[in-house]
Amino acid sequence: MKRKQIWKAALLAGTAGCAALAAAGEGLFSFALKRREKPMMAPGSFTMKFIPVSAEDFQNPRFEKDWWERHEGQPLSVLAHDGVRLSGTWFRQVQNPSKKVALLLHGYGGKGRHMQNFAQIYWERGYDLLIPDARAHGKSEGKFIGMGWTDRLDELVWLQEIIERIGEDAQIVLHGVSMGGATVCMTCGETLPAQVKCAVSDCAYTSVEDEFAHLLDLMFHLPREPVLSAARLTARLHGYYDFREASALRQVARSKTPILFIHGEADTFVPFSMMQRLYDAAPVSLREKHAFSRANHGQSLTYSPEEYIAVLDEWLSRYIRS
Repeated sequence: MKRKQIWKAALLAGTAGCAALAAAGEGLFSFALKRREKPMMAPGSFTMKFIPVSAEDFQNPRFEKDWWERHEGQPLSVLAHDGVRLSGTWFRQVQNPSKKVALLLHGYGGKGRHMQNFAQIYWERGYDLLIPDARAHGKSEGKFIGMGWTDRLDELVWLQEIIERIGEDAQIVLHGVSMGGATVCMTCGETLPAQVKCAVSDCAYTSVEDEFAHLLDLMFHLPREPVLSAARLTARLHGYYDFREASALRQVARSKTPILFIHGEADTFVPFSMMQRLYDAAPVSLREKHAFSRANHGQSLTYSPEEYIAVLDEWLSRYIRS
């Protein structure tokens, strides 16, 4: 009788443990990847609490707060490979037409509008700009956030849109921050048009799995396993990709595009150490890196605009004809 009670208790405990694990997997998937109406990186949000910077610090006096509104970009939309309607904004140098184009990619929980400081830099240098809202962000459709992996295929569609508008002699630079930086790395692992001359990846993570594991510890004090395995299973049940596929490390190793890696040394949201791993994975002749000593996540340009711009100018001068 006692043995029977022990087996019953063990069975109940096992069932409860499996239910708890399934709930954790569903919770992580829903929290991190399902589209939300309230931005996950909005000032005061739960996610924002883990980035040690106030909302006011996002704007440096070097940049115009109303640049986006004053320049009245043209709305664009394209269909992604899976039928999702993607939206973006196109800024043309009407008075001084250019063949130079910057494709600017925002971070997790943001939208294209948040890339306006980077837009100003490129605009001042005569570039046209294409600034999309990532899938499941802003005006773009999509149920699930791509974390760069699905987005890498979206960027291929945007690149073709640029070439069709500018011509075969277009010169394109990819520049992304945070999730946008990881998207740049993942995109560079694909076969890109010859018009893509170089790329800039600012504070990118090495892989979706690595970043989720880091944030599980940072935000929830949970172990990598078995939570990530449960979340991977949940993702597959929702028709999402396997997190293990989405490796920026593997993609940069395949890159034929020169990549400048930028990261803030004070970054804890995407650990600074990830930049070195990405840099080491990239082909030796196609890589450069620069660290910003005081900057936390996504804030290198805000903290050190002149240094950032100098580094960027030197990089672009190698690959983009003036």
